[in-house]
Amino acid sequence: MPISTQTIDMISVLDTSKILGTMKFSAGKYDSLRFNVTGVTVDFVSSASAGYTVPSGILKVPILNGSFQITATSSITVMLTLSFNSNEILAMNGYLSPVAKATVVGG
Repeated sequence: MPISTQTIDMISVLDTSKILGTMKFSAGKYDSLRFNVTGVTVDFVSSASAGYTVPSGILKVPILNGSFQITATSSITVMLTLSFNSNEILAMNGYLSPVAKATVVGG
């Protein structure tokens, strides 16, 4: 289910949470989430910004501890944690392979 495009300043969410969006899911069991990633911009302290892409254009995020079940009347909150390889960023090859995990934190 597509939602609007968003820009997220990763520094601004280092010590706090940010709601990325709210979505309605069809009833069922889910073991992963999938996000389309159109681009990543890295701002370096000592130089200009650099653009990166995620080679597949998709970030697939497994749900830790299995999965979650959605019914017609249920709702859940999922915490998404992203990390990037510093060496990959510093190589400046234009590609990033972020690592992500999702944890159900409420529902």
